[in-house]
Amino acid sequence: MRFFHSWILSLTGASLIVAIAERLTPPGAVKRVTKCVCGVMLCAVMLRPAIALDRDSFARALAEYRSAETELLEGLEAREKELLRPYIEERTRTYILDEAQRLGIRELRCAVTVKWREGSWVPYEVELSGPATAEQRRELGNKIDAELGVPAERQRWNAA
Repeated sequence: MRFFHSWILSLTGASLIVAIAERLTPPGAVKRVTKCVCGVMLCAVMLRPAIALDRDSFARALAEYRSAETELLEGLEAREKELLRPYIEERTRTYILDEAQRLGIRELRCAVTVKWREGSWVPYEVELSGPATAEQRRELGNKIDAELGVPAERQRWNAA
């Protein structure tokens, strides 16, 4: 930041000198030469960062920037995972409860556990409790297996 601050101050100072020189120069050939010299001076001041670039410090700063960027991205990915987890659990739970309602199962309680697999949260285990007939349990269990990929061995039915 100090470098940019210095560069902007230099550019401002050079611009002021150019403006004053052009105002004080009489018209004619001298004014054209003055404009040319002032233009070269402004170009030199503007290009100074590229000419005076310290490649080692620039490479170091770039490496630090990339490292910070990587840390931020990893932190964001971890935070995104943690925010998505309860959302996926709740959406899956809602889906199961809706399917239970369609099958005529009332007063069903449902808890869903998800696991991180292949880049996303997926339903892993389901715990159900409530009054349901054996046929309703079988149909809902088949639906959970087919639609959500939770096999019967990871579906637990507790007594109501």
